[in-house]
Amino acid sequence: MATKYQDTLHDQAWDEAAGPTAIETFAAAQWRLGETLSYHGMTVYPPQYGKGAGAEVNMVSARFADGDVQPVEEAKFNYDCAQSALTHVVIISAGAGKAP
Repeated sequence: MATKYQDTLHDQAWDEAAGPTAIETFAAAQWRLGETLSYHGMTVYPPQYGKGAGAEVNMVSARFADGDVQPVEEAKFNYDCAQSALTHVVIISAGAGKAP
């Protein structure tokens, strides 16, 4: 997952969190920066896809409370209903957050 200042796609920079608790902790830190994700369109992969089941959103960008915008190349989310938690998240930024 990319923080505001990481460019995953070009610089191979990212943060890693394993398991639902670590994913929630990472997300909470980003929310404190005012990060919101916006997207247009979603592809849902049902359970017959196995562990890869989940959703991939299209045309994604991250926006922050200070007005900075970060382009996102790819965002995928796996949610486990039994755990009521995200179990796998991939967010590949296509640049660092900056003023539009």
